[in-house]
Amino acid sequence: MALQRQLGMTYNKTSWLLLHKIREGMGKREESWLIDGTVEMDEAFFGGSTTGKKRGRGTEKVTVMVSLSLLDGDKPTFVKMQVIPDMTSNTVEETAVKTITKGSCIISDGYHTYRCLEEKGYRHMPKKFNPKNEPEHLKWMHTIIANVKAFIQGTYHGLAQKHLQAYLHEFCYRFNIRNRHGMKFKHLLYTCLMGKPTTYRAIPGY
Repeated sequence: MALQRQLGMTYNKTSWLLLHKIREGMGKREESWLIDGTVEMDEAFFGGSTTGKKRGRGTEKVTVMVSLSLLDGDKPTFVKMQVIPDMTSNTVEETAVKTITKGSCIISDGYHTYRCLEEKGYRHMPKKFNPKNEPEHLKWMHTIIANVKAFIQGTYHGLAQKHLQAYLHEFCYRFNIRNRHGMKFKHLLYTCLMGKPTTYRAIPGY
């Protein structure tokens, strides 16, 4: 709506399409590189109210794998988020390989499907913990997940599942270039120009 007002264009098929083209560019940029070093890894769940339904890993909500690299072990640097179909070992392996450099140290909770990471060339440091009693474990991960949910709900008041990945790419892109002071617009322009053009019909749920 803000873009519609600023550029004097219609919302549907114009400003809506332009924003999705920008998010597509952001997504291609985010998918073109891997994070490394010390990485926190956890899953998050996105969707409506769970009243009367299963929560956590048994929920019907959309599952998103989140990987967050840490500088010096305690300072968040880069984040990756990927919508995944399930929490099987194969899915965890494939997601890790697509987002994290081999040899990196991955910190996770004690969930059994993360055990496969050691076999894929990662150093794995799992830990069973109670978030209430040990708030420092995966603290940055939980902060980032809370931030992206607030970003989606506060800015867009929720969104369709078919568009979730595009908005996750937007959040990650914004987070990952947050320190490029004075260069963000140029970086975004270059990112969009280098990407393959996106048509209206190519966007999920057009």
